[in-house]
Amino acid sequence: MFRPCIDVKDQKVVQLEQGECLVLTDNRKPIEIAEIYHLDGLSGGHIIDLQGGGNADVILPALKYHNLQVGGGIRLENAKTFLDHGATHIILSSFIFDPKGLIRWDRLEELNKQIGKKRIVLAPDVKNDRNIYVQQWKVNTGIRIDEDKLLSKLENYCDEFLVHSIEVEGMEGGVDLDLAKLVRNNCGIPVTYAG
Repeated sequence: MFRPCIDVKDQKVVQLEQGECLVLTDNRKPIEIAEIYHLDGLSGGHIIDLQGGGNADVILPALKYHNLQVGGGIRLENAKTFLDHGATHIILSSFIFDPKGLIRWDRLEELNKQIGKKRIVLAPDVKNDRNIYVQQWKVNTGIRIDEDKLLSKLENYCDEFLVHSIEVEGMEGGVDLDLAKLVRNNCGIPVTYAG
C-alpha cells in the first residue's frame, strides 16, 4: 500500500536526503497537498515537522481532512491539540526513545491513558547499525531495534510503527530489505516502511 507524506521545514514542504540535504522545496502549502491526498482518496499518510516544533501554524490546517498522522515535536502537552485538529494519529520518536538510551515507558503509559493506543504510532528510525536515532536523526540512543522482543513489547502501546532506514532515506536507491524483514518478523501490528 502507498502512503503519502508531507515533510515541513521552515514553514515549507520539502524533501531531504538522509534527513539533512535539501533536495526539493515545494511552493504549495501543506494544506494544498493534504487536499490533493484527500481528493485522491489517499489516507494513512503523515505530515512531519522536521524541526521538531515551530511549524504548527502550517501543519494544523492541513489536518482538517482527517487523513494524516502527524509527527515531529509531539509530546503529552500538545498531542491532543493535533488530534483535535484532525490528525488520525500522533507519531512519536524522541519523546519515547530517550537520547540517554532509555525507553520512556512512563510516557507511553500516560499517552495510552490520555489518548489511547489506537491513536499512537511509534517511529523507531534506524541506521545500518540498527540503533534507534532521535532528534532529527542526529542522536544515537543506543537502543537497538533488533533487541530481543523490543518491537513486540512496544506494540502493546501503539497502533502501528513508522520506520525509516536513515541511510537510504530520500536516496532513491531502494529499500533496506533486511530492516523491512526484521520489523515484519518481530511484531504483529501494521508497519509503514518510509523512505
